[in-house]
Amino acid sequence: MDGLVTPRPLIGDLAGRIADVLAIDPSANAVEFDGTWRTWGQLADTARQVASVVDRPGTEIGVIVRNRPATVGVYLGVLLAGGCIVTINPGRGCGRARDDIAELDLPVVAGHPDDVADLVPDGARATRVGAADLGLPVAVRPCVDADPRPGRPGVAVRRLTSGTAGPPKRIDLRTSTFGRVLVGAKRYESAPSTDAAGPELRRGVAIVNAPLVHVGGLFRVLQCVADGRSFALLERFTVEGWLDAVRRHRPKTTSLVPAALRMVLAADIDPEDLSSLSPVISATAPPDPPDADALLRAVAV
Repeated sequence: MDGLVTPRPLIGDLAGRIADVLAIDPSANAVEFDGTWRTWGQLADTARQVASVVDRPGTEIGVIVRNRPATVGVYLGVLLAGGCIVTINPGRGCGRARDDIAELDLPVVAGHPDDVADLVPDGARATRVGAADLGLPVAVRPCVDADPRPGRPGVAVRRLTSGTAGPPKRIDLRTSTFGRVLVGAKRYESAPSTDAAGPELRRGVAIVNAPLVHVGGLFRVLQCVADGRSFALLERFTVEGWLDAVRRHRPKTTSLVPAALRMVLAADIDPEDLSSLSPVISATAPPDPPDADALLRAVAV
């Protein structure tokens, strides 16, 4: 049996699976952003630098989240080291983000260097990690008088709820939960990989248009990485940007929240431009049946 590779299971060893995929072909394209590709090697470089800051499994790492490649590298780095991502949303406003960081009192806060400088309070006893882009050196400013903090072993992400049923509150999403959901998502693939000889990089390019601060965007990134699939990352959803990515990459699946779905339908797009899509996944809320029917008509060519 020499030479065979034992695949890392998605359930129970998400970190091992990420490490395996990052090592397959460092020169291959991994993330497209604003018309420029970053490689798997650049993604791995940033992830490993961030992982080195996580001192033990369960360490909570505050991540100031923007839809940029560096955020993907930070996410993967925390998960590689068995840490816990604590999402911080600068889209809620600088004041709220600063208050959130101060209240959380985390041992490490990571994000774009400008965000870290602007949003982390001066008196915060936190190691500051600045990641500007994939492949660039990660700036680390250690906190010399930090107190030991209890971690959250087994928790992959602590994120805020939407606040639709009351004030937003933090909930824990366990690593094993992500593993089970990633396995379940394979039912949407027409030819799922068996990984009999270990993971491989796959053909085709996915589109990630959901905010990475939300679980849908984070899950889509982890799905792509676990499957060894490159993806186009959109900084924000616009019909023009999304449609450009669909035309160029011809993905088989995509996801659209109901509001984005209605925007696409209202744009009166040529059905040929959408003909590669099957299925279209809608999340966050059930789409209105008339919208679903209209989408089926739009992609039928």
